[in-house]
Amino acid sequence: MCYFLWASRIVRALVLTMIEHSRSSSALPDPWLTLGIGVVLAFLAVLLVDHPLLPWIRGEEFGRSPLWQRITHIGRSDWFLIASGVAAIIFFFLRVQKPALSMLFAFAAVAATGIAVNVFKVMIGRARPAIAGDEMPWAAAPFSFSGYAYASMPSGHACTSGAIAASLVVLLPRFRHLWWLLAVPVACSRVVVGVHYVSDVILGFALGVAGTRLLEHYWLRYRWFGTHQLALERPRWVPDWLAPEPGELRRVAGRAGDSAWRLLGAGARGIHQGWKRLTANP
Repeated sequence: MCYFLWASRIVRALVLTMIEHSRSSSALPDPWLTLGIGVVLAFLAVLLVDHPLLPWIRGEEFGRSPLWQRITHIGRSDWFLIASGVAAIIFFFLRVQKPALSMLFAFAAVAATGIAVNVFKVMIGRARPAIAGDEMPWAAAPFSFSGYAYASMPSGHACTSGAIAASLVVLLPRFRHLWWLLAVPVACSRVVVGVHYVSDVILGFALGVAGTRLLEHYWLRYRWFGTHQLALERPRWVPDWLAPEPGELRRVAGRAGDSAWRLLGAGARGIHQGWKRLTANP
């Protein structure tokens, strides 16, 4: 219990600090805060979640279904690296600088975070769910270079999905909610198919997002390749309601929440008045 209270206070402090840093011009959160929250949540998952879910992770009820296998393959980095690399080369040859640099940024984000996650896999050396004993889901062999069997933490697919989503948020910030919505199921599929723990996915996803935000920071700070801005313009064929301005969706959600709360209050008052009438006139 003391571990949970200690970790919850750290998470609260990190969240409050992230809110203070939310005025940054970037559409992504602060990288160190993102990584810190990811580490704390992964630590909590190791203590509270990984062991109870171990029999389910090893089960074969629906985790091995073709649907989840297809979803989890989206988290592979090769297809995105090839697509973004080829697109960058084509745009450079066509002398369309801004899309070329944007594709180069996306390529660099996925490649850099992929290298980092592989380094951490070797340093941590955590055993896969199929390898670890029933009572030791945290079993590890650091720096053992044992390959796939001891490369569970952090999840590479979750890191790739987080880096892809974060890079798309940087390039097309109006669709940021869509990118996060598509990335989370890909990361979670690693638990469903039985090759990672929940803590592996949390840490991998945080590493992908934080690494992309760091790359964006230094890319724009030092204006690599003469880049002043990475975000692309919204295509003309996309309607406004599908890509709202920053803050617009929050305002709409706030108004909807207020209306729902008023409706709930009116319904509660109506039920109360009806109950009073029924009890007053039996």
